[in-house]
Amino acid sequence: MEVSNKEIIEALKRLDLSLYPYDEVKRLISQFQPKILRITIPEGSVIERIRPDIDVFERKDVSYRPADKNVNPQRATLPRKTAFYGIISHIKDPLYKNRYIALLEASKIYKQGPTCNGVEHYTLSRWVTNAPIGLAVFAHQSVFQGVRDNALLDTSKKELNERASFIDDIFQFDEYMRFVSEQFAEPVDPTENYKYIISATIAEMLMYASNLDGVMYPSVQAVGEHGMNVALRPDIADNKLVLVDVNELEYTQKDGEGHLRFTKSSIPDLEDIHGYKHWSYVNYKRNAVAD
Repeated sequence: MEVSNKEIIEALKRLDLSLYPYDEVKRLISQFQPKILRITIPEGSVIERIRPDIDVFERKDVSYRPADKNVNPQRATLPRKTAFYGIISHIKDPLYKNRYIALLEASKIYKQGPTCNGVEHYTLSRWVTNAPIGLAVFAHQSVFQGVRDNALLDTSKKELNERASFIDDIFQFDEYMRFVSEQFAEPVDPTENYKYIISATIAEMLMYASNLDGVMYPSVQAVGEHGMNVALRPDIADNKLVLVDVNELEYTQKDGEGHLRFTKSSIPDLEDIHGYKHWSYVNYKRNAVAD
C-alpha cells in the first residue's frame, strides 16, 4: 500500500531522534515520492570553504574531512560519511558575502556576542568548478521569510514555487519540500547533533541514489542571508573543483566591533591546475571584504 508524503512526515515527526533511529529514518525517507528542484551551478563558479586553523595549504588539508573522523551526524552527512562543505553566493554577488557566512559558521567569539573580545585565525580556501554541478535545493517559501540580501535564495524560492504549481497534486511536492527545507533550516545545538539525522539521511540518499552531485541550502547561522551552503560528494570535489588559492584570515573582535583581514596567501604555480603542489606564500594586508 502506497503511503502519502504527509503520512511519512507525520511518522518522522513522531520519532525520538535522541535514540538515533537511523534504520527507521532511512526506511521512512525511502518511501517519499519527491520531485526535487535541481539547480545547475555552471563551470567557473566560485565556492569557498573555511576551517579554524592556520599553516594548512595542501589540498587534502583544506578539502573535505576524512570520513573516519566524522563520528556524529552533520547537516548533510551521517556518521562515518563525509562531504565537501562550502559556501556559494549568486554569480553576480561580491565574494565578501561568502566570507561573512564563513565567519558566522566558524567564529566562536562572534557567536558569544559583541561583548566578547578576542582574536581568531582561519584558513579560507577558494575553489572554482571546472564542470557544471547539479544540486538539489531546499528553499521552501516557509523558511527565512524575512531575508533581504540573498539573490540565490530568492531565485530558488521562485523556481520552487513555480514547480509546485503544476506537480503538487501528483507528487505532494509542496508538502515534501516544506518539511525538508525546514529540516535544513532548523537551528541545532551542538549537543543535540541527533537532530541532523533526517536532513543527513535525505542528503545522503539524494547524493548517492540519484545523479545529483550534492545539495544546497541556506545558512542557518546567517539566518538565510547573503548566500547558500553546499555539500558535495567527495568524488565530485575531487574531480570538479580546482583549488585556486588558500588564504589565512584574522578576525579581531573588540568593544563591540569586528574586523576581518587577510594575513597570508598561498598561490599555486600556473602549471599546477589541480592545486596539489608548488605553493608559495605571499604576506599581505588587505581588508577581507575588498575582494
